[in-house]
Amino acid sequence: EGGAPRFHKVLIDQTFKTATEADAAAAQKLEDLQGVTEDAELVW
Repeated sequence: EGGAPRFHKVLIDQTFKTATEADAAAAQKLEDLQGVTEDAELVW
């Protein structure tokens, strides 16, 4: 319970010229997210 946040990479091997481009790409990818398991794993 509690502890440090856990981050997941969703755009592996992709680079972006600006933070705005990265944010837009991440938002698009996260539309496919179906949920998160009890173990904090992403369900696509």
